[in-house]
Amino acid sequence: MKTKIRKKKMSVFLVLLLGILIVFSVLFAFGLEFRWWSFGNNIIDVDSKLDISSKIKEFSIGYGNQTNLVSVDGYLVSENDGIIEWRNQNGDIEQKSESKMLRPILRSSKKYLVIAEAKGKKFEVYLKKNLSWKGETEEEILNVNISDNGFLTVIKKYTGYTSAVDVYNEAGIKIFTSFYADLLATDALVLPNNKTTIINLVKYKGTVLKTIVEYLDSAGKKFSEISFDDELAVKILSLADAQSVICTKDKLVIVSETGKEKFDRRYKSIQSVYEISKGILAISAVSKGEVESQPKSIQFLNSNNEFQNSLMVNTSIKSMIAREGVVVLNLGRRILILNQHGQTKGGSPIGGEIDRILFLELGKAMFATNKSIGVCSY
Repeated sequence: MKTKIRKKKMSVFLVLLLGILIVFSVLFAFGLEFRWWSFGNNIIDVDSKLDISSKIKEFSIGYGNQTNLVSVDGYLVSENDGIIEWRNQNGDIEQKSESKMLRPILRSSKKYLVIAEAKGKKFEVYLKKNLSWKGETEEEILNVNISDNGFLTVIKKYTGYTSAVDVYNEAGIKIFTSFYADLLATDALVLPNNKTTIINLVKYKGTVLKTIVEYLDSAGKKFSEISFDDELAVKILSLADAQSVICTKDKLVIVSETGKEKFDRRYKSIQSVYEISKGILAISAVSKGEVESQPKSIQFLNSNNEFQNSLMVNTSIKSMIAREGVVVLNLGRRILILNQHGQTKGGSPIGGEIDRILFLELGKAMFATNKSIGVCSY
């Protein structure tokens, strides 16, 4: 009799287990993402972490909505009404110039800065504070980008074509130009291997949108492409190991050095993606199934699609940046700095709504409000 009861209990257990597995299979089929890695993680209480405001230094530069603001090698570079200023971490002006460009675009990497004239033809490349070289295009500049190694991409109009892309090395020598008859180039960058150029292209045909991301070799020859129907690639990111990341509003794609798609992940929405350390991505996103409109967690993913860790805070994340093992969170009127293990590195309440956050140099992050600029040491 006892044997029959045990068998009956085992049968009920197996039926329940099978039912649970079926439910989970159906939910996964509909794209619900379960964040197993966050089980057991404590939610970070932001208010309890913001107790080091003495490490904040604030100064005013007349920052406003029209101010161009970037950082390069420990300097904050700003442009407002044609005046370009290089400031150190104390807010002191170390260099100042007046730009003759009507609508300057400022783009920077760790050591390089490019200033280009939007819808004009001129551009200048700086190494730290010093002018390295300058150039001029045949037709209007649409966008520019510069790599950590100083390789410059210039997107421009070109007669008879929709757009064209010039690629220069760090010495200012043009390597090649790529022309597009019916595709609009919106962004381009050279990978850290100095051999591969990625170009983000958009094609409109009637009401149909198509995005094509091309991979070109050092001679400008295309060796791969990845396309997205009815989606716009909003960001392309180079990784230290010559791999790359393509982001749409809700899809993240990791691409190998050979230009082949390794894997992709879907989210409800993606806010920011950065390489926090070699081969490790920090992702602020809202996962499928979540009700929030803004993320409350940061996920860490390696380039083999393996989750490393997850951090959660008890408030919405307005924006995020990550670099060299550190994550900086803009929480509206608060800034919080953590490492990828959740240990607090810095942070403070801020006197105004934060508009921008940037890395200034190792150990220092910068934020901008409508009243001032601040530097937070960590």
